[in-house]
Amino acid sequence: MHHYICLGGCEGVSEKEGKCQDPKCPDYQKDLKHCDCTDGKHDGAFEEKKKKAAQ
Repeated sequence: MHHYICLGGCEGVSEKEGKCQDPKCPDYQKDLKHCDCTDGKHDGAFEEKKKKAAQ
């Protein structure tokens, strides 16, 4: 299923293309990233972001 995700920290998910709507997110009003995953893990996108933040 096609969907869009925010990689800015809020981990928002939307069925529609658009921009992050969470004013507390560092990526607020930035474009959401297209994702095709079927398992809900977003191809590890959130895990990679967390690993980088921990370093």
